[in-house]
Amino acid sequence: MMVPWDETDYKTFMDTEVRNFLATKVREGQFESFDGARLQYYYAVQPGARAAVVMVHGFTEFFGKFHEVFYNFFDQRYDVFFIEQRGHGLSHRDVENKQLVHIDSFETYVEDLKSFIDQVVLENAPDLPLLLYAHSMGGCVSALFLEEHAGYFKAALLSSPMLKMYYGDVKVWQADLLAKTSRVLGWETRPLPNFSPFDPEHPDFEHSSGLSRARFDYAFHLKLANENYQTSGGTYGWCVSGMDACTRLIDDAYKVKIPVLICQAGRDTMVDNEGQNIFARHAKNCTIRRFPDSRHEIYNSTGPMLRDYEDTVVGFYDRVLQS
Repeated sequence: MMVPWDETDYKTFMDTEVRNFLATKVREGQFESFDGARLQYYYAVQPGARAAVVMVHGFTEFFGKFHEVFYNFFDQRYDVFFIEQRGHGLSHRDVENKQLVHIDSFETYVEDLKSFIDQVVLENAPDLPLLLYAHSMGGCVSALFLEEHAGYFKAALLSSPMLKMYYGDVKVWQADLLAKTSRVLGWETRPLPNFSPFDPEHPDFEHSSGLSRARFDYAFHLKLANENYQTSGGTYGWCVSGMDACTRLIDDAYKVKIPVLICQAGRDTMVDNEGQNIFARHAKNCTIRRFPDSRHEIYNSTGPMLRDYEDTVVGFYDRVLQS
C-alpha cells in the first residue's frame, strides 16, 4: 500500500488524490438482497487487476471511513468492492432511528454478503481470485460466511475481528442474563443501555478507536454532512444476535480451510481478543499478527505502526497469490 504520510500530508492527500479517485474511478449503486432489502455498494475496477478485494466494514461504520484503504487496494492493482451492511450508511434499515443498528440474526448479514458477491462482485470481476478484507463486526460476519460458503475466497484478512464480544465491566453471566431478559420482555429494537446519540458539537477523538487525529476528523466531517452516517449504537436485538454469532463461529472454526490472517490490536477495548486466539487455534490455516500498541482500528493508526500494518496486509495477499 501507499507509504503513510504525517497528519498534514494525509489531509492534503485525501482532499486531492483520493477525492479525484472517488469522483472518477468509483462506481456506486444498490442491489436487492435475498429478502428484497436494497443495500448500498461501491466498487472500482481496472484493466490488469491481480485479484478482487471484497471489503466488509464494522459496527456503525460506512464507506467513507475506508476511503483511504479502498484507494490503497486499488493503487496496488486490485479491483475493490465495498458493501454498506444492512442498518448502515445508505443501506436498508430495520428501525426508524438512523443512529441505531438492529438485526434479527447475523445470518441475515451473511446472506446479504453472499447476495452482494453473487450479484455485484462476480458480475464485475468474474475471472479474478477473490480476497476478503473485514474489520470488527465485519470480521464476525465474514468468519460465519467462510464457515458456511466455502469456495468463494482464496484468502481472508480479518482486522480486529469481533470473534468474541467485549462487555467491559459487565460479567459474562450478567450479559447472558440481560440477553435472555430482553427476549422475554420484547426489547429487541430498544437501544442498549450504553447507547449515546451522535454528538455533532463534541468530537471525542481521545476515546475513539484510532490513533490518527486526521483520519478521525475526516470521518467525523462526513458524518456531519449526512445523517445516514451518524449511526452510533445498537439495539438489544443486535447485541443478542452478535452473542449467538460469536458462539457459533467458534464452534465451526474448523470448517475454514483457506489462509486467514488475523490482525490483532493490543489495546483493543471494542472486542475480546481471546475469541481471535481461540478461532486461530481451531481454523485449519489461520495465523495472528499482533500490533501491541494499536487501538481497535489498526487501519486508522499513523506513522510506523500504520506502515507496518499496510505492509502486513499487502504481504499476506502477495504470498497467497504467488502460492
